Amino acid sequence: MADQCIFCREEVGLLQKRKLWCGNTVQILCGKCYKKYESLSAVERAEAALATGRAEDSTMLREYVERIRTIKEAKQEKIREEEANRLMSGSLEMNVLRCEDCGKTEFFIYDLEEIREARKNEQELG
Repeated sequence: MADQCIFCREEVGLLQKRKLWCGNTVQILCGKCYKKYESLSAVERAEAALATGRAEDSTMLREYVERIRTIKEAKQEKIREEEANRLMSGSLEMNVLRCEDCGKTEFFIYDLEEIREARKNEQELG
């Protein structure tokens, strides 16, 4: 019996079958869908697989996506807090750009390389 691609439901034989890591599980795909989804991150593939309602091990996938989201949110919150502290102390340089049409204001950090280096040093320290 042929397997089905979880995205397009196309039947795939043994020679056409592709396997792709989606989160922490392997999903069966046809060649066309494999090309479409292979460039996405594991989390994006997991979310796409869950959206079909046909994903293998959907409970594991859902837990994986939730865990990754929680980790990302915690990291983003920590980064925002650190940047706010640096901004208040005057050690963080940034550009502030404001759209004259809509009034939207965005902050752009001057030296992205400096931030990458600081994060690298933080990770090395623990």
